[in-house]
Amino acid sequence: MNTKLVFIIITTGILAYSSGLFLEAVAFGEDSKLYRFTNSGNFDSDWVPFFIDGNMAKIENLKKNAAYENFNSNHLVQFGELSGTSSSTVPIGSASVGFGVGIVPINVYNEPSLQNVVDKCYFHSKDSFSPLCVICEVLDKLGHVVGTGKVDTGTPYTASTTIPILLSPEPAPSPPDSKRANDVQKVTGVKLTVCAPPGKGCTPGFWKNHATTPPWKTYTPGQKFVDVFQRAITISSGPDPTLLQALGANGGCVNALARHTVAALLNAAAIGPPSFPFTTAQVISKFKAAYDTPPGPSYCTTIENQKNEFALANEKECPFGNEDPCKGLKSLTLKYTGTKSPVKIQVSTGGSTFKTFYSIPNGGQFTITPQSGKTQLPATTHFKIFSSYGKLIDEIDLDTSCKPISSENTCKNGSKLTVIALVKIY
Repeated sequence: MNTKLVFIIITTGILAYSSGLFLEAVAFGEDSKLYRFTNSGNFDSDWVPFFIDGNMAKIENLKKNAAYENFNSNHLVQFGELSGTSSSTVPIGSASVGFGVGIVPINVYNEPSLQNVVDKCYFHSKDSFSPLCVICEVLDKLGHVVGTGKVDTGTPYTASTTIPILLSPEPAPSPPDSKRANDVQKVTGVKLTVCAPPGKGCTPGFWKNHATTPPWKTYTPGQKFVDVFQRAITISSGPDPTLLQALGANGGCVNALARHTVAALLNAAAIGPPSFPFTTAQVISKFKAAYDTPPGPSYCTTIENQKNEFALANEKECPFGNEDPCKGLKSLTLKYTGTKSPVKIQVSTGGSTFKTFYSIPNGGQFTITPQSGKTQLPATTHFKIFSSYGKLIDEIDLDTSCKPISSENTCKNGSKLTVIALVKIY
């Protein structure tokens, strides 16, 4: 999934009450319950817990700051974090968000009580896009997700329309009537994910085995690599390769970059944005930037990083038909996201552990390679995530065969393993 992430720290508390309005009702004057309370001292019984739990001091801030938080270019933090793709697939340039606060019944020490929670996001953008798919996550002061919601209608979004997104606490309360994580006093930030259309892309193997027009477009199999990229390279088959020869390059570093660069070029020409995240000009520019890295210990690391970015885009659903089946995965790089940090991650198959990763921080990456004596990962791999104290906090099974693997995988208790890169064997 191609995405755009927007992060903003909210320094003034919650902006909206759950009346269904975009702005906190207190901004609208005498008809607001908050306004009546602060001026007369009288309030409806539903508001009692709101003031009891420590929010009275926030009233003036709410009154002064009940307005949209605009997401402009200064607020954009990062593009494509979930998928590793570029911003060319992002369907909008800016957005606004508001919040709703609701009161839910809970049980505290076997006594009934009430809790104020952030239970809605209100999404708004000046740009139209399609399809409408927006994820809203509210965060605590440490950046942990404490509430999440999604709207995915499959229909176009019309500019300046207000879209409510219901939020659920993260993690879900257990038992159901216990205190929610999305408490109004804990929420200090929000992250928006605006989804672009599902990615399309074909692998180097596909383009090598389908060297005809179509599906080739703009470029030809016999065209020289140097004529397209203005760089003379040497690969496993020798110097000055054609585009077709580059697709069949064997090995890593420049060889791996060459085959995935040409596949990305052909995908950009035949599919292009928004389904494929790069234009042909971007592919050429990215290749040059990586290839021109000064020689040194980090040269192949830079080359591999660029290869991984192209590979992740190339290894999507191919719109031109089935590819030759791959034999398996040679490696899989994942990113851990969760509330516990650091963690130990144990990787097993058939009940037997074959990899253990220690001290993985929130946002940290790790790469799985085959078991000793094996050339590919098992078809199914089980992941267990342990706290620093050795307590099992989450687990998930992933299909690590050649079937398409989701970019983001949510474990049983909410931790996430996001695919950063994978290498297939053909």
